[in-house]
Amino acid sequence: MASARRSCRNNPDVFCYICGEYTLSGDRKNITGFVKRAYMAYFKVKLGDQDKSWAPHTVCKTY
Repeated sequence: MASARRSCRNNPDVFCYICGEYTLSGDRKNITGFVKRAYMAYFKVKLGDQDKSWAPHTVCKTY
């Protein structure tokens, strides 16, 4: 039953919303090993749940 609570109606990779603005699809990139290492170095937390469908699998660029 836990997986039903975490299911999303919309694909979490469809859009990016950062600081009150939507980003274009060209500004999205897949999460790579480099991104995971950078996340760990900065936040001191492992980027997890990438095996779950409800977790985002992209990162968004900002300018």
